[in-house]
Amino acid sequence: GELPRIETALRDAGWEPPLPVTWSNALRWLAVNAPITELPVLPQVHAGSHQALMMRRALGRDEQWLIRLWPSGTYAGGVPVWVGTVTTQTSRGALRLVRYPQTELDYDAPLPPLDGPLPGFEARRVRHTGREGGDPGWNGDLWLLRPAP
Repeated sequence: GELPRIETALRDAGWEPPLPVTWSNALRWLAVNAPITELPVLPQVHAGSHQALMMRRALGRDEQWLIRLWPSGTYAGGVPVWVGTVTTQTSRGALRLVRYPQTELDYDAPLPPLDGPLPGFEARRVRHTGREGGDPGWNGDLWLLRPAP
């Protein structure tokens, strides 16, 4: 789908952009008692590019889900196809000096809540049959999303 349409649907479903890392808000990592929603999130690179979209959904003071999307370079029926991750992040502290969001290695936990409706889109989960085994953090489920007709 088109990225602005995906972002709008996620916002309507309660997702919001996290704080990006800037020189001024990086100081928030020094607030050791800050909730995770006040901590900047580091970008990630996939295939040489930073994510085109990053949205978070708070689960409490110290936990959030994070969706990141990157362009795949592929189009289906003239519509761009995106690849992404849905992860759980928890806030971590180090030496009682800094606090930062850390991505957990369980990639299955954030998928079930996404099975519900997303306005303007059809979503479903499928099993990736060709994935490599031995990854205890991912059972092979994928979340597929496409614009509703």
